[in-house]
Amino acid sequence: MWKEALSRLAGLVFPERCPFCGGVTARDCPVCAACAAQLPFCVPHACRISLRPEGKDIVCYSVYRYEGAVRKSLQAFKFHGRRVYANGYAAEMARLLREEGAAGIHAVTAVPMSPKRRAARGYDQAELLGRGVASRLGLPYAAYLAKVRENELQHLLSKAERRENVREAFSIVPDQDPAGKKLLLVDDIFTTGATLAECAGVLYEGGAAEVLCLTAARTARAAG
Repeated sequence: MWKEALSRLAGLVFPERCPFCGGVTARDCPVCAACAAQLPFCVPHACRISLRPEGKDIVCYSVYRYEGAVRKSLQAFKFHGRRVYANGYAAEMARLLREEGAAGIHAVTAVPMSPKRRAARGYDQAELLGRGVASRLGLPYAAYLAKVRENELQHLLSKAERRENVREAFSIVPDQDPAGKKLLLVDDIFTTGATLAECAGVLYEGGAAEVLCLTAARTARAAG
């Protein structure tokens, strides 16, 4: 009873906000109906990223195309402090994964930011999404990866430069062990897949049995 009352009170004090128009929505419907009717969804939702030199592919699911209202919203989420938008994105990402029938996942993790950039921004947007997805799927969240090398911003680089830019930029967190686990790796935007591929490769090197990827959006540049 008291938990339900606290939940209702939280809804009044901190109402759900549609990540696309900023309007207040119902707690069980984080994207307003008007926005949902005109959003650019990815078709198909899944594509593959090739891991080199491992020679295997990983599946990446994405909800939206990175354009229009989605682009504007994600930029506000990442760069302008709209961290509350994570709720709406995470809800749609979790819904997509359930619809796709992905099962047997042991834990959710996320592409990490460097400590320097996280301190400057005040939060890690991929972690917010990962924790939100994990909560909605009833799965544990664990920070398996750490950013160990500062690199250039990916969006300023070509596809080839992106691959080199993230090489050896991530490592397994010392007290985490991905061995034998099927992991869901979360990020905000899938562009060329270089960062996701590098992170997935590190998880496989650490013994992960399988890695699936999930992003809020995918650009037109993304591999198909």
